[in-house]
Amino acid sequence: MNLTRYASAVLIITLLLACEASGADSPTFCVSLRNEAAVPEQILAAAQAQMSRIYGNAGFEVVWGDDNGSRGGCIVVKVETHAVAATSSADVMGLALRRGRTRTAFIFFLRLADLAQKHHVTLAMLLGHVMAHEIGHLLLPVNSHSSKGLMRGDWGVAQMQDARSGKLAFTETETRLMTSRLAEYESFFQLAHQP
Repeated sequence: MNLTRYASAVLIITLLLACEASGADSPTFCVSLRNEAAVPEQILAAAQAQMSRIYGNAGFEVVWGDDNGSRGGCIVVKVETHAVAATSSADVMGLALRRGRTRTAFIFFLRLADLAQKHHVTLAMLLGHVMAHEIGHLLLPVNSHSSKGLMRGDWGVAQMQDARSGKLAFTETETRLMTSRLAEYESFFQLAHQP
């Protein structure tokens, strides 16, 4: 068993046990991670834990799966070495695309690594936050950048400090909107796949 599958299995078991222990019906969504940039497994596992923490603090459960997104079940996160499309700035670290029910977040690892070095933050911490940000775009309406918090369009010193201290998060409004949209998406997905 490779380390990615092992880490994913541990995360899924941990999330399921936490959910069972709390008895809460937290909104849940599936994420399938594709490591196209050959990022070391320990960095990916720490980034996944960071992202799960961010969504957990907002009241969501993240389940890590192997679905490629083609059936509309999991959000796919592809960590790419370089940008896969032209962007408005060289500081853009990711891109979120929707095609029907398929939702894909692309992370541009070399850009992310440059920013991590510039701000003296760990790759795993920044990767986890960027994944959470791009998935946020897929759970929120189009053009969902904010003037503050995790969904801010440009990150500087203040956002890096907040990320380091665990304070870079979704706003209450964003959390409510994601909860509502996840419920709608889940209902649509179930209706579309009834026998």
